[in-house]
Amino acid sequence: MEYKDLLKSVKGRQWEPVYFLQGEEGFFIDEITDLIQASLLTADQKAFNEFVLYGKDAAPRQILDLAIQYPMMADYKLVIVKEAQELKKLDELKSYFEKPNPKTVLVFNYKYKTIDGRTAIGKAISNHCTLFTAKKLYDNQVPDWIEKQGAKYNLTISHEAAFMMQSLLGTDLSKADKEIQKLSTSLGDSKTVGINEVKEHIAQSKDFNVFELTSAMAAKDILKVNTIIQYFNNNPKSHNINSIIPTLTSYFSKVWILHDAANESEAKKLQLMGLKSGFFLKEYLTATKNYPLNKVFQVFSILKEYDLRSKGVDNKSTSQQALLQEMIFKILH
Repeated sequence: MEYKDLLKSVKGRQWEPVYFLQGEEGFFIDEITDLIQASLLTADQKAFNEFVLYGKDAAPRQILDLAIQYPMMADYKLVIVKEAQELKKLDELKSYFEKPNPKTVLVFNYKYKTIDGRTAIGKAISNHCTLFTAKKLYDNQVPDWIEKQGAKYNLTISHEAAFMMQSLLGTDLSKADKEIQKLSTSLGDSKTVGINEVKEHIAQSKDFNVFELTSAMAAKDILKVNTIIQYFNNNPKSHNINSIIPTLTSYFSKVWILHDAANESEAKKLQLMGLKSGFFLKEYLTATKNYPLNKVFQVFSILKEYDLRSKGVDNKSTSQQALLQEMIFKILH
């Protein structure tokens, strides 16, 4: 089921016996789970009819025992399995998926993974459950999402502010949502968010991210680049070379496009680069001055080399952190 259709059916209280929410974008999965939990039962009904389990600690038999029981003094029973990707022996629930209890709403919060649709359990889920796969948004989709999410909190976020938030926060929708909520609280009666509001309330309290790295690299701000790389190497779980290389490849692809489109109008440049606002065009123009076309081609070669080395090709001992430092140094010089 598509995201909009699923939200509409839940808001319309059109309940299904089993929801299997899977995929890479955890924010959408949590949003739907929370909406079902908030809407299905009243506060009085929850005491006897709502059960929240965690995949790492739960067993299929426990889930089945709860799911087959009928509700007490309510129309439905709600069973939520959070972190369901950690659940072992999911296939033991195959027969239940094929014939679920119509008086139970069973929700699987299966984040960052997807079920193999070719397996018996995958086919049972696909054929008999409400299956939703949450996909990550592309970089250029995030600013639009930020604007729409702001409207949910009665905020009007300008295009430029949304692009700046995306550059600061990346594609982490959960983090962006929290920052939008903070803006809604801190701005008081003012419900308009522009560049100044983002600078004042978000830019000063953020961690470094790969989007700020590309901005510093575009300007060849060596000191700032080194500061960011040091931060990344101190936080390898959140920032590692394998997650940084694709972003740099995408960034320098746009720089390449801008070189080729040097004589085009601004509107045409934005179209070719896949940008919806001219706010960041100035940064890319700076990058074209600091990285001539022959250097951009060299950057692609460097990125390819270090992508292979980070995966063990022609590299037996150099750490991921050292590889990242080497790669950035070569790009900058």
